[in-house]
Amino acid sequence: MPVVVITGARQVGKSTMLRNEFADYHYLTLDDYGVLDQASLDPQSLWQDKDRVIIDEAQRLPQIFPAIKLALDRSNRHKRFILSGNAVASSCNSLAGWVRQNIFGA
Repeated sequence: MPVVVITGARQVGKSTMLRNEFADYHYLTLDDYGVLDQASLDPQSLWQDKDRVIIDEAQRLPQIFPAIKLALDRSNRHKRFILSGNAVASSCNSLAGWVRQNIFGA
């Protein structure tokens, strides 16, 4: 699946696992206000030249999910996203059909 969603309770190690196990992915966190602002204004610019992207705390900006869907549609299935956070699954309805969900720390 082009999108994997990692959900789980706070402070169970999702971010640490992602940074350690997926070092070949471009890591972004929406806890960073600069990244959050850029995602609000021009989300496509976050992954324009990247094929593998992690967006941590993705639930902080639900408007990012349609932009991810558009990127997937335009990339002919070449892009891969890992989305994580404690409430991502309930936020990413617009990605139906693109997503596989995993629960971490359960």
